[in-house]
Amino acid sequence: MNFSEAMDSMKNGEKIRRSTWKENAYVYFNTDDKCFSNESNSYILRIDFNKNDFFANDWEIYKGREFYSGLIVEDEDGICGIILDVYEESIHVLNENGLVEELLKNDVEIISDERETLYKPLLNKLQSYSKSKGE
Repeated sequence: MNFSEAMDSMKNGEKIRRSTWKENAYVYFNTDDKCFSNESNSYILRIDFNKNDFFANDWEIYKGREFYSGLIVEDEDGICGIILDVYEESIHVLNENGLVEELLKNDVEIISDERETLYKPLLNKLQSYSKSKGE
């Protein structure tokens, strides 16, 4: 959609983004009709658009992302980890350094879905250890 169509969607309460932006980046109007960015979670004082943004035809409605255990994510520092738990605004991740940390959903990119190939086999292995201890 073009910029004008995107603005109409935003006026109707939709979150919008350019398809070239980071996967989780979007702008929206809050209940006070102020333009916000989810990346800073604050009022946009200066929108850094250029001529190409206004004339682009790749504007789209932000559909959101689904987070679940087993996804591999990368944080802003380039550290990767696997999602263990999902909360409303954050996730718990076992990172590449073996540490469990809490990250905001808006601060990560989804890299890969390893639910079937890595996460479930690991859970099955842990469950088998638990069962063998109980016997």
